Amino acid sequence: MEQAVPHRHEKSIATNYLYDDKEPVPPTRLPYDIEYGIPFNGRFFLGRKPMQGTLSFFQDSARGSFGIITNQDGVFKKNLLFTDTIHFWVLATNVDSRKGDVIMDTSRVRSPRLTLEPLPLDIYTATATNDVRRMNLAGVNVLPEFSLKARKILPRKAPARIIGSGDYLITSEWINERGFPDVLAAIAAKIPGCIYDPSGPSIRFMAGRFSSLSGGGAPLIVVDGVAITDPIQIISIPMRSIDHVDVSKFAIATRYGARAAAGVIEIHTKTWKNRDPNDPSFDKSRLQEIKWVGYSNTVAFASPDYGTPVNNDYYDSRATIYWSPSVTTNGKETATVSFFAADTATRYRIVVEGVTATGEPVHAEKIVEVVKGR
Repeated sequence: MEQAVPHRHEKSIATNYLYDDKEPVPPTRLPYDIEYGIPFNGRFFLGRKPMQGTLSFFQDSARGSFGIITNQDGVFKKNLLFTDTIHFWVLATNVDSRKGDVIMDTSRVRSPRLTLEPLPLDIYTATATNDVRRMNLAGVNVLPEFSLKARKILPRKAPARIIGSGDYLITSEWINERGFPDVLAAIAAKIPGCIYDPSGPSIRFMAGRFSSLSGGGAPLIVVDGVAITDPIQIISIPMRSIDHVDVSKFAIATRYGARAAAGVIEIHTKTWKNRDPNDPSFDKSRLQEIKWVGYSNTVAFASPDYGTPVNNDYYDSRATIYWSPSVTTNGKETATVSFFAADTATRYRIVVEGVTATGEPVHAEKIVEVVKGR
């Protein structure tokens, strides 16, 4: 207590609790939503016009990547979980394989802050600028009339196949001639023993009428070398942007390892056709770079362990003896914490603060004295 004297303006959870239980805030009035990850939101633009796009985000290489299909207005929303700062490189194209740009939503809703009295300290302030690009979300323009012109699309040869690249090849001509609603429906119609459930959506391959391959697991789906885990993103791919599809029903694509146990569906769009995801010529300089900040790593409170005697002349004069942010009680048994005191025989102030399961603040203090030799 001689080293860490309580400040005369010290606040506690009992006097400055964030919420007042006497005036509860209805849920409809809460302006802050619970976040279950780091918001990774933005919009795809072709020039100045927002539109639907296919986005491939890469980290250090083409292997560490993920894909996103935006909505019709170019908007995408995703939650990520990572620490520190990560650099992403993005390849963004529209349905006609024209390269565009991604503008990330850098706006952040500020969390509520407590209003506290200033401490009598020398405070140095610094100003910083934060450029936030705002997007215009104006309504669409309705055209009074339009004229539609069509031209005959001449058939072209199917792209050259590499031996072992797949068991089946589905060309864009075959898909477009039949007007499938999505690429998974086209695969189900083309590949024997393929079961497609659009309500999921889910897709799997059958080895026979009464048996399924690998227990009927979902095949690995890869779009332009990027593994996609959400089938909803697959059915959002514009049909006209697909160049061809390679299907390895019997998992012969060994480069994907155990992930390909239930088969592999490789979808190649017109932008990245014939591109190997493991190509060492992966050029970041041609892609748009995005820097995104993750969670800060928490630092554990360090305290010495005197359970084993140590022969040295170190004199322990710590002012903060113990700190723990996650002491949990169950209401039935007493919660116990243990720590080693410092070498100074003096009084120590113990402060406990928390919140009950019903949202009520808890505050308690106790003074203990450590006597020399005891």
